[in-house]
Order: sequence, then structure tokens, then C-alpha cells
Amino acid sequence: MRGQKIPSLLLHLLSICATFWGSREQETVTGLFSKDVILPCPFSPGNDEVIYWKKENKNVHSYYEQKDQLEGQDPDYRNRTHLFHQNIGHGNASLKLSNVALTDEGLYHCYVGTEKAKTEVDVVLQVQVLSIYVLEYQKTDTARMLNCYAFHTYLTPNITWVRGNTYIPETGREETRNGVLSSVRSDQNIINTSDTYYCHINLFHENWTAKWSMQDQLSKAEGSSTTISCEYSNNTLHAEDLTVVWKLNKNAAISVLASFNGTFHTDQPRVQINQKSFSLSISDLNVDDSGDYVCNISTPHYTRLSVTVLQVEHAGNTSAVIVTVIVIITIITVTAMIYYLRKKGDEDLPSLLHEEDEGLKEDDQDGSTDPNNAAAPWQILRLPHALNEAKEQDKDSGKGPEGNEDFLSHLHDKDVGLKEDNKDCSTDPNNAAAPWPILRLPHALNEAKG
Repeated sequence: MRGQKIPSLLLHLLSICATFWGSREQETVTGLFSKDVILPCPFSPGNDEVIYWKKENKNVHSYYEQKDQLEGQDPDYRNRTHLFHQNIGHGNASLKLSNVALTDEGLYHCYVGTEKAKTEVDVVLQVQVLSIYVLEYQKTDTARMLNCYAFHTYLTPNITWVRGNTYIPETGREETRNGVLSSVRSDQNIINTSDTYYCHINLFHENWTAKWSMQDQLSKAEGSSTTISCEYSNNTLHAEDLTVVWKLNKNAAISVLASFNGTFHTDQPRVQINQKSFSLSISDLNVDDSGDYVCNISTPHYTRLSVTVLQVEHAGNTSAVIVTVIVIITIITVTAMIYYLRKKGDEDLPSLLHEEDEGLKEDDQDGSTDPNNAAAPWQILRLPHALNEAKEQDKDSGKGPEGNEDFLSHLHDKDVGLKEDNKDCSTDPNNAAAPWPILRLPHALNEAKG
């Protein structure tokens, strides 16, 4: 039989005959939509193998003369079928079907004939659609939004939104179809970040729920460290197929920081995930670390998103600005006060001295205001006038500057005498009633004018 072509009519007759004698088995296989699946067909090894796969009236795959014979293959299976040639001699005629479609469901028949025996196997293929549900958080400069997705569903899913305990309508929707499958995106604007939002997806065979909430904002200084918590329930930790993903949402761009899917993974040297609480730790913070941090904990039927806003500020910037402002204000104030006092000093000093003189006269009730009392403190205010009067008298009497010098010398001698005679506290330089500071007043006046 080797090297001879077998007419297709003979193959068909062999298939019919095998229905009445020889071995016949049946198996059920489940394949995932858009994935690959293997339809098993074991047989007793022999020579001159003839393999024939068909589904109803469709020729799925043929093999004889030690090679594939695909001239009569049905177009629905073109470039999608494959036999394991290296295993045929060991009794394996299994068929690999790629990119499984919903229309591939049904009963497949495998016929294998050798020089020794004939084998037939029936395989029932069931196609399962792996629907995917996702909740995504988006943030721009002006708004926050949630996107609830349902991918690859048999029927259009029912998507509902709840804020707190109140059902709310969706704010946007987009639906696409791929044959009998549909994918839907439902949008919801976040109006109040203190509220909790829920997305519910309902299908006839399963339900899925997602929850979103925002935690308190964190403010940190540049160069410090922080830990951001991830909210979850205790039931979530014991669920199968648990996944955790940390993302940073900044300036409408999303970057993945770390993840857990049985094992922990991160490409960021400053980032770590706590293996018990799934909290995120970041060290050596900088201003670019500011943004919305999103923790996504998901199971096949539940997703939990918790968002924390982190604000990182430049270290010392605030205090530096405050100190600078204070210094500038102080300089301006002191300069203005000096200018004002120097300008007003010459104009107001005589009037001020006169007012002080009158006040001392009225307040002093113990006799010290007596003009004949040499220790009267208010007499200090008379000294400039006394000096001027003395100068005028010297002019009238013909005396020159020497007369003034004698007068000042006399006053100095008087001052020394007062210091010796006055044994009480009146000679204390800090005592306002001490008479001897009288001699300092002309110099003080000249210094003030200067």
C-alpha cells in the first residue's frame, strides 16, 4: 500500500465500514475562544497510516502517504489545523485546532487506518468564552472618570452604577461586536471623591462587581519616605486567582509600579510591596512622585480600586520664602523709620522738650519743681535757653569765647560738687532726677541734630 494513492471514495467507504466494526471511542474537550485546542485521537501503531478528520460534511484534515493532503480541506479550517507528524508513528493522530471560534463547536470524527487495524474516535468540542471584566480609573486636569469594561460576552451585558446607596445613570457608553460576541464600555464621572462608586455587570451565567473609593491625601517632604495602604476585605485574600497591581496616574499618563500574581514584581528600586497587607512603600521621595496612586485588587468576580493622592513638596521651600519676605519687610520698615525720625527730629524736638517740661511741672508734686531747687529735674529743659542767654550777656559785656569757657568750667565744677555732696541715689546715671546729667544735654542735642 505504500506509495499508492487512495481514492477519496475508498476513504469514505473505510469510514463507513469502521462504523460497524473496529474500535470506537468518544471524548469531550473544552476549548477557549480565540485560543488553541487539541482534539485527541490515539490508535495502535502500524504502518501506512491513513488519517482522516471531519466534522459533519466538512473535511477538516487528511493525511496519507506520509504527508498532509489538504487539497479538499474546508475553507473554514484553512491554515488552522496541524498534526504532530513526529508522533504519528507512535500512535498519536491528535489534531491541533488554532484560533478557536464559536462555530467550531460540535462533533468531530477521527479515522485512522493502518496495515494492522482501524480506529475511530469521536470528539465533542465545546467552546468557552473567557469574558473579561475591568474597572479603570482615569484622571485629567479637569475631571475624574471610571470606565467599566466587559470583553467577549455572548450577549450584551447589563451594566449598572451605584453611588453610595443610590443607582445613577451612566455618563457614556460604547459597544463593539465581533461576530456573536460583544464588548461594552460604560463610563461614569466622579462628582464627589468622598463617595464610593460601584459598577455591577450582570449576565445570565455570572455576575461581577467593582468598587472604587478615595482615601485621605498624603503630604510629604522631599527626601522622606511614605507607605500607602491598599484597602481590601479578608475574603479577598483567600480567593483564588488573586492579583494586585499598583499604578501611578499622573498628568493623564498611567505607569505600573508593582504587581502581585502569585509572586511579587517591581522594576522600581525605590518601591516595595508588603507581602501581607499589599501596602506600597516609597523611599527617597521627590516632587515627580506626586500624583494619584491606585491599588487594584482583583479576583474573577470582584475588583477593588482604592486611590490615594500623594503630594510631595520641596524641602525648605516654604520656610525659605517666609524668611525672605520677613527680611525684606524688616529692611523696608527700619529704613522708613530711620528716614522719618531723622527728618522729623529737627522739627519736633523743641516742641517735644517744651511739652515734656510742662508735664514735669504738673506731675511733680513733691517740691522738686521749685525753680530755686538745684536738683529739680525739669530744670534740665532750661539749660539750652540758659546757655543762649549767657552767650548774649557775654556779647553785651564785651566778653569773648573765653567767657563761655569759664561758664562751662563753672558748671563742670558745680557738677563735681553735686556728685560729692549728693550721697543718695540721685547721682546714679540711670536716675532721671539726677542733676549732673544736665551737662550732657548740649552734646546730646548736637548728636541728635547730626
